[in-house]
Amino acid sequence: MKQTRTRLIACLMAACMTGLNVPAAAISTQITAFAAAQTISENLKLEQDMTVSGDLVMDADVSLDLNGHTLTVEGDFNQKAGAVYIGKGTLHIKGDYINAKYLDGAGTGSLQMNYTDGKVIVDGSYFQWSSAISTLTYGEMYIGGDFEGSKASGEGGFDAWNDHTVIFTGDAVHKIYF
Repeated sequence: MKQTRTRLIACLMAACMTGLNVPAAAISTQITAFAAAQTISENLKLEQDMTVSGDLVMDADVSLDLNGHTLTVEGDFNQKAGAVYIGKGTLHIKGDYINAKYLDGAGTGSLQMNYTDGKVIVDGSYFQWSSAISTLTYGEMYIGGDFEGSKASGEGGFDAWNDHTVIFTGDAVHKIYF
């Protein structure tokens, strides 16, 4: 039994690494951590609240519009490119929000918060290294971990002003970098 499960895990890991889509039904609850992240590669406008189990990656120059709904990401959200429009919705990330290409360097993603009812809740850390400007004029952003709002190549960055508020949550000491 143990040998069969080890082979299944190895096969699923190989399938994920080669980019094959493995149906969720084929993955037991004991090995869901090996599943590839879900990817947004075309424009998406929410029509209802949505939960993504695991990580979410946005790697194309597309838009994600919450359209007044709540998007919950139960892992990390890596926004390598594209624009996220919060509007009057809520984006809740239970891991880290990485607005960059992550290990590959600067990204081209932007976060847009232009309504007082909009909320971004990041239970982990927020990291932005993008050549695009994230315009945050209204709404609230809650960060449970560290914050880094760096610019890439002297352009882009975290542009919070007007009535936008960043609130650090939890009892831990937060590291803040610009």
